[in-house]
Amino acid sequence: MILLVDKPAGMTSQKVVAKIKHASPHKLKIGHTGTLDPMCTGLLPVLTDRDTKLTQFFPHQKSYLASIRFGIKTDTGDVTGETLQTSPLPTEEEFRKILPSMIGTCQQVPPMYSAVHVEGKRLYELARMGVEVERAPRTVEIFDLTYVDRIGEGEYRFSVTCSTGTYIRTLCEDIAAKMGLVATMSALRRTASNGFLLENAYSLEDVISYAEQNRLSQISLSAECAELAADVMYNYYGNPSSLHRKGIEAEKIVKKAKEQIADTLKVSPNEIYFTSGGTESDNLAIMGGCGVSRGRHIISTSIEHPAVLTTLQNLEKKGYTVDLLPVSKTGTVDLEKFKKMIRRDTAVVSCMFVNNEIGTIEPVEKMSRILRAENPNTLFHVDAVQAYGKISFTASQIDADYISLSSHKIHGPKGVGALYVRGKSKISPIQFGGGQQNGIRPGTENVPGIAAFGLAAEICHKDLQQKAQRMEELKNRLKDGIVSNIDDVVVNTPSEGAAPHILNVSFAYVRSEVLLHSLEIDGIYVSSGSACSSHKKGPSYVLTSIGADRRMIDGSIRFSLSEFTTEEEIDYTVEKLIENVKKIRKLMRR
Repeated sequence: MILLVDKPAGMTSQKVVAKIKHASPHKLKIGHTGTLDPMCTGLLPVLTDRDTKLTQFFPHQKSYLASIRFGIKTDTGDVTGETLQTSPLPTEEEFRKILPSMIGTCQQVPPMYSAVHVEGKRLYELARMGVEVERAPRTVEIFDLTYVDRIGEGEYRFSVTCSTGTYIRTLCEDIAAKMGLVATMSALRRTASNGFLLENAYSLEDVISYAEQNRLSQISLSAECAELAADVMYNYYGNPSSLHRKGIEAEKIVKKAKEQIADTLKVSPNEIYFTSGGTESDNLAIMGGCGVSRGRHIISTSIEHPAVLTTLQNLEKKGYTVDLLPVSKTGTVDLEKFKKMIRRDTAVVSCMFVNNEIGTIEPVEKMSRILRAENPNTLFHVDAVQAYGKISFTASQIDADYISLSSHKIHGPKGVGALYVRGKSKISPIQFGGGQQNGIRPGTENVPGIAAFGLAAEICHKDLQQKAQRMEELKNRLKDGIVSNIDDVVVNTPSEGAAPHILNVSFAYVRSEVLLHSLEIDGIYVSSGSACSSHKKGPSYVLTSIGADRRMIDGSIRFSLSEFTTEEEIDYTVEKLIENVKKIRKLMRR
């Protein structure tokens, strides 16, 4: 990738690159750079590839817009000297005619002071020190010379493409000499360099902003979704419940998003209800399911997301009985124990599809079959937040009454989620208001977020199998790199029956918080558990449930991958893990 930067006046290329590197030490891996501007303003191509040079892509050519003034001695465009010649001033036709004859002309000119290095010092630095250094002449070639326009009496603009801008001042004198006149360059501005156009350059502020955002997540919000959300926010701002044209436009956007998400689950759009995220979807499913059941018993697992476990704790206070299924060392529920737990008064069974800390895929399809056989009146909720967009499934395959989804897990915006409610299943609202979404989830819909969620769902399910396979390969590459190069580690994510995007590893003699912040300095962002429970003290209840050693739990790190993760990022992460684990262990063993 080549990043084109409009270099601010007075700032060297080295300073520009340093600022970009500081903003993003890893996401933009700065390789070779071009030093392109003798006038201290112009273009800076930054090639973000450590092994390739700019000259492999483009010939060494630079383009300028120059002004030539005949008959008047000037300095940077202002008349500051005496009149050298007042007549005859050349006509436009005479000036146009002379330009083609200058193309291809090669001249020997001394290089710029800043372009010569002697023993690590630039020529202008040596000049200040009084050291004389002979500058070998440089050959300059004119590739193109085109008339632009007349801007004043005896003053014309022309564009020139040449191998260096050092010659252009002399070029103006040579043009005039061919015409038998006297002239000087009155203004010069770079327009392109090495095939790059100024109009395509980013400002330094934009580049730094981009770099800082990408330190946090490799495309956490896809560009298409961000653009759509912004477009809806600015241009389709009506309330979807309103009857006027703007309201109808917004309603159509919500309807389309429902269709996009429904298509991924192979269900009816009428079975999709939008929420503020996965947490609300879980709450609505469990409490809403209990609200339509006479039963007072709930079954779940010991490794559920806090959105589920905290809801269950609240229901226990209201008189419900909650049984939590234990899990194996791989984090999988015991189906025989599950079958024995089901009672006649079981109202809701809630189980996650993919565990958010260790990535275990739970056998929700088998659980559904067992549940339907033992008590068909019990409602089945599947928290598919970590599974959606990562593994392929449909609502009919898992045969659930409720399925929770979240937008930001599939590179959509945060603060948006959805709950699938099977058509023949009932659910009661847990909040009340204007009756939107059939009264199940009232409140004005977040139209920009919903629109982007729908698009994200459509995008992430294109070639999902191939994306999942690639994430699996990258996960294994990361795991192999860690296990092969670092001693005393335990991989908590099961080798089989796990999602492709989550890897949980424990490092002995290392505190996870210390390693987390050490990696952060290198531009690598990991977590020590669920982000939703990261502020709670104590060991991970998920790792405790699978029987992990307490000392190893304290050094556990969760790595999350996406379809945008690259092999280079995996290798860089392994490299920095080796360095940081070694450094931390050395300090902790003192």
